[in-house]
Amino acid sequence: MARLAPIIVLDRDATPSGGWLPFSNALGIPDSAVEFLTDLAASGGAMLFIDGIDMFDDRGRQRTVMELMRAASAIPGFTVIATKRTVGRVDVEPWLDEGIVDVLGGAHRVRVGPLSEDEVAILVDQAPDLRLLLNPKHPAAGLARNLYRLSRLLKVPSATEVRTEAAMADVWWKRADGTPATAVPAAQRLLAALAAGAMKGEDGIDLTEDSSARSHLLGTLTLKEVRRDRLDFYHDVLRDWAIGNYIAEDSSRLAALDLSVPVSPRVARGIEFAARLALETGADYSTWTDLLAHLSQQGAHGSWRRQAILALPRSEAGFELLEKCGAGLLADGAALLELCTTIAAAETVATADLMTMPDGSKVNLPRSYRTNITGSAVLLLRWVVAHAAEIPMSAIGAVVELVQIQIYLLKHLRSFAEQTAVMLFGWLRQLDVRDAEVTIPRERSFGQLASDARRSAIEHLRLTAVLLGEFAPDQLKAYLRELGGERESYKVEAIRPFSKMIAPVAPAELADLVLSSLIEKRERRGRRDRSMERAFAFADSDYLPASPAQPPFLDLLESGAAEGLRLIRTLVAEAIAFNTDGLAPEDDGFTINLGHGSRFFPWTSSYLWSRDQSHEYSAASGLKALEAGSQQRLDDGVPVDEVLTDILGSEGSCAAYLLVAIDVLLSHFGVGRDVLAPFIAAPELLAATTRGRPMITSGQGSIYQSGRSRMERSSSPT
Repeated sequence: MARLAPIIVLDRDATPSGGWLPFSNALGIPDSAVEFLTDLAASGGAMLFIDGIDMFDDRGRQRTVMELMRAASAIPGFTVIATKRTVGRVDVEPWLDEGIVDVLGGAHRVRVGPLSEDEVAILVDQAPDLRLLLNPKHPAAGLARNLYRLSRLLKVPSATEVRTEAAMADVWWKRADGTPATAVPAAQRLLAALAAGAMKGEDGIDLTEDSSARSHLLGTLTLKEVRRDRLDFYHDVLRDWAIGNYIAEDSSRLAALDLSVPVSPRVARGIEFAARLALETGADYSTWTDLLAHLSQQGAHGSWRRQAILALPRSEAGFELLEKCGAGLLADGAALLELCTTIAAAETVATADLMTMPDGSKVNLPRSYRTNITGSAVLLLRWVVAHAAEIPMSAIGAVVELVQIQIYLLKHLRSFAEQTAVMLFGWLRQLDVRDAEVTIPRERSFGQLASDARRSAIEHLRLTAVLLGEFAPDQLKAYLRELGGERESYKVEAIRPFSKMIAPVAPAELADLVLSSLIEKRERRGRRDRSMERAFAFADSDYLPASPAQPPFLDLLESGAAEGLRLIRTLVAEAIAFNTDGLAPEDDGFTINLGHGSRFFPWTSSYLWSRDQSHEYSAASGLKALEAGSQQRLDDGVPVDEVLTDILGSEGSCAAYLLVAIDVLLSHFGVGRDVLAPFIAAPELLAATTRGRPMITSGQGSIYQSGRSRMERSSSPT
C-alpha cells in the first residue's frame, strides 16, 4: 500500500496526544480531518492503520485515534485496519465509540495465527536451513511457527534446549541477546534501566554515552534509537521479556508501582512473563506464590494478580506447570476456582461474534454467552479431567463454568467431550440423587453455604451435564432412572426444557421419568385423600397451559416415536381410568367404519380433550403434540395411512384420539380427504365436533356427561 499511495499508520509512541488539532499541527496539515482523509482517499490511500490499538493507554492518544476514525467514518469506502494481541479478551476496545465502529461497517476480526503447513513448506523451500527447526517434532515447534519468535529463536545457541517463550526470554536476558561476555553486565544494566522505565510508563531512556553494549543491542535490533540518544526497545515483545526478567530477579521492585490502578497493557505481559519464569525455573511453585502475594497487597487492583494467574495456562508448558502446582490448586479449591473464573472473565468473547447462520447472519444469542478462544480453558479442563477424583466441592462450580465457555468446542472433540461428560455426571449423581454415596473431597464444607447457593451450583452442574449427555449416554440414562425413583417433580421440571437433547439419547428413560413424576402409586391414594381430585400428581400443573410445545412430548415423537407414543397413551389411559373409576364403557363411545370393519372408540367425554376440554394438562399437552407431530410427518411425505394408524393406536383407544386424527386430516385436506370420509359419515361425531361435549363443573366436584351415564366425583371435606 505504501508503495502505491500515501498512508497513515498510528502507533502508541508516535501518535500526538490531544486529538486532531495537535495531530494536524505536528504534521503541518491546514485542513480538517475529513478534508485531509478525503484527499488521502482520492490519491488511493483510503486506509487508516492503527498498530497495537490495545496499547493505547493514554486518553489523549485515544482521543486522537477516535477523531481520525470519526472523520474516516464520514468518507464512503474508507477502511480502518487495527492490530492487537490475541491474548486476553478480543472484544472491541472499551474506549472506542461503538457508534463509529458501526458506521464503518462493524468490527471484522481476522486472526493471524501461526504458520500453516503450506507456509512452512514455502519457507523451508526458500531457506532449507530452517527445516529442522520447523519440524513439528522439534522441542521448540510451538515457538517456531511464530515468525518473530522464530527470528529470535535462530539466535539461541542451542534451540533444542528452549521449549517455551519464557525460556527464550531467560536466555535472551542472561546473555543480553548475544552480547560479548565482557560487555554482558553493561548490556544487562541497559536493559534493566529500560525495563524499569517501561514499568513506570516511560517511553525509553536517554543515553549519551557510546559503548560496545549499546552498539551491540542496536545492531541486533534489541534496541532502537527513537531520536538522537533516546533508546527504546525495538519490539514490544522484547519489552515484555525485559519487564518479566527484571521483576523475576527481585519481586520487591513491584513496590515502585501503583498497584491500585488497573495494570497497563504495556506492563501486563511483563507481569505474566515474570510469573512464567517463576513457575518454569523454580523447583516448586513457592516463588510464584510469593509473586502473587506481592501483587495482592491490600488495595491492589485485581488485574495485576490476574496476569500472574494466567501465566499457568498460557505457558507452552502449561500442563506440566499445572502438575507442578497441583497440590496448591487442590488444597482448598480456592486457587483452582480463581484460575477458572479468571479464564472465564479475561479470555472469552461473545459466542454470537464467533458463530454465523448458513445465510451468513450472526447467531441470535445473548452477549452473556461466552466462548474461550485462547486454548487456556481446554488445557485447564484436560488437567481437571485427569484429576477429577481430587477436585474439591468448592471448585466444582468454577469447573462447570469452565466447561460452559467451551461447550461448542467440546462437541467437535468427541473423546475429550466423553471424558468431560463422564466427570460431570459422576459429580451430579453424587450431589443430585438422594442418599447417593458422596466421595467428592470436602463435600461437607460446601454444606455450610446457604442452601440456595448449593442448589444453584447443582442446577448449573445439571444443565451442563445434560447438554453433554450425548457423549455419556449410559451415565445420562442411569441419572434419569435414579431421579425417577425419587419422584421429585422440581427436578423433572428442571430437566424437561432440555428434552430436545435428551430424547435422542435416552428416550425410554425420559418418558419413564415424566411418568414417575405424574402418576402416583395406587396404594398411596386414599379414598378421601385430596389427590383423588386429580388424575395426576401436582406436577401436572407444570404443563399449564396445555400446549404441543410443552416438553418432552414433541421432542420424543421426533426422536423416539415409540417412546413418545407410549408416554402419551399411558397418560391418556391413566386419565381415563381416573375419570371413570375403571368402569367399562359399555356403549359410551363412537363407532367408526374405517374401511376394514367397524371400530369402537370408548368414552365420548374424552373426545374434546385435545381442544382444552381436559383438566389433565399433561395428557392434553401430549394429545396436542401428537397432532402437531403428525402434521409435520405429513409435511415430510409420510403416507397418510401410516400416520393415521399411529394416531388411533390399537383397539380400545379412547375417543380423544379421534379428534386428533380429524384435525390432522383437515389441516392436510389435500392428502387426507379420502381417509377423512368415514369420520364425516358419522353424524354423532360431527355433532360432537361442532357442538362439543364440555365438562360441567359443580360445587361438589366434576361431572362427566356420557352417552349412557353420568359419573360424579365428590370432594366434600372429611
